[in-house]
Amino acid sequence: MKFTRLLCVVTILVLLGGAIASAQSSKYAASIPPEILALYSPEIVAGERPKIVPITLDLIWTLRTNPNLGADIYQFSFTSSQVASAQKDILRDWIFSGASILLLGNDEINRYIGIVSELLSQPGLKAKSTSGTVSYSPHPVNTNVRESRFFGTYALHGCSDDTEVIAARAGAALAGRIPFGAGSVYFANVMTSGTYGDRDRWLLNFYQWLLGMQVPGALDATVRTVVVQPSIPSVSYPAPTPTPAPAQSQAQTLPSTPQLPPVSVTPSPFAPQTPVVLPMLPAHQIVLRTGESVWGELATTRFLIQTPYANLWFGLESVLKVTFGAPDATADCIMLRSGDILYGTIWPETISIRPSAGWPQREIPKHDIREVLILR
Repeated sequence: MKFTRLLCVVTILVLLGGAIASAQSSKYAASIPPEILALYSPEIVAGERPKIVPITLDLIWTLRTNPNLGADIYQFSFTSSQVASAQKDILRDWIFSGASILLLGNDEINRYIGIVSELLSQPGLKAKSTSGTVSYSPHPVNTNVRESRFFGTYALHGCSDDTEVIAARAGAALAGRIPFGAGSVYFANVMTSGTYGDRDRWLLNFYQWLLGMQVPGALDATVRTVVVQPSIPSVSYPAPTPTPAPAQSQAQTLPSTPQLPPVSVTPSPFAPQTPVVLPMLPAHQIVLRTGESVWGELATTRFLIQTPYANLWFGLESVLKVTFGAPDATADCIMLRSGDILYGTIWPETISIRPSAGWPQREIPKHDIREVLILR
């Protein structure tokens, strides 16, 4: 009976959350062009996803037998000081086994970062008030976003080395993901009230990425010149004058045909052209240190680069080339499609590729690789 009541509460909260998200989604059309908005998941735009379920004190006990409550991600909804040690053990194992937690906004980050640092065994993780300029990492969530006034004041200090930082201020993380086993803690100190032009695009990007979907690319803001084609005047010709028939007694003579000058025809530039079909190149190429190239499709879909200031994750859609230094070199290099070049240590240790010729998937250690090329 108690579990049934809790399940009803969860259902009501999910529906309420969907109604709130749907009201917020009505703002998207005013700040995002229609051709870009159409590329997002319709469920995200409609406010139906991500499905968020709040975790209360009573629900913690049920996670042992019912760890999946039908949500995309979960939020804490309790007073941290009231959580018993046994409940913390359940939460820790639940997150490590694959659950994802979301801390959204100033209040949630400030209220729950203490218990999060305890659950993740990161005692140095703290939320502190920050000021200054917001810096964006070259992350898909930041596509077409330059404004930063929609971020709150609290940011995370003491993040672990494997934290995926999306935005930062004064060396502290404002948004990102902290991996923990098979689970994650997502955080974004975004102000949900007020009107900010870039916030809607950033939130859509954030939710799209959080759900494992590809974030739409940058807007093409080029204003093209409108070419007006000159109109061709219509020409009317007079009706031909009938020639009287000659008398029967006269000889029938035909007039000689006038010689017309040759006519040269210039094809119209607007005429449809016959398409030239070129062979499709493989999507990816791995160049080994031996000089051999392996062509195919990468099964490794993300790269992590450890730099002196942050650890950054990049999906294949953002990467142009990855260069691994010699085994005795101090730095690897990643070149992004945006033109940025970053130096540091690149992971994973092994790159997986499915060769084009239909051969089995290959697992190649990075110390055997000179560079990875993303061709398309």
